[in-house]
Amino acid sequence: MTYRLTLNALFVVLLLLAGSVLAADATSRSTTVSGGTTSLGYVGDEQVTITRVSSGRFLYPKSAQRRSIEGEVTIEFNVGIDGKVSSAFIVEANPPGRFDSSALRYVNSFVYEPYRLNGTPVEVERISVRIPFRLR
Repeated sequence: MTYRLTLNALFVVLLLLAGSVLAADATSRSTTVSGGTTSLGYVGDEQVTITRVSSGRFLYPKSAQRRSIEGEVTIEFNVGIDGKVSSAFIVEANPPGRFDSSALRYVNSFVYEPYRLNGTPVEVERISVRIPFRLR
């Protein structure tokens, strides 16, 4: 009887551990934006570096997650004098159409430290970031 009780308890512990691992795997979908927290852009013809100070939450599309689909999206955008992203558009997406809206939503949540030229904030154009979508 004690053997059976110990075996059942061990089985329950293993089930709980397996459930924790699966739950952790399901919530660990994340990404990193290539280039880290700084990005290269242009003020006129001069290449400049700007610093990202915050970004919103990255969301992996559930339909892609269920099908174990991975990919990446390259987005180009401008940063206004207030540090917010504007005019974001898809440059390249692989697979096409699968991650576009999620990547655009994520990039549009970025906030940058306004770039200053001679003490005056200016718009930075043609910033390009690559958003990888990888399952862990």
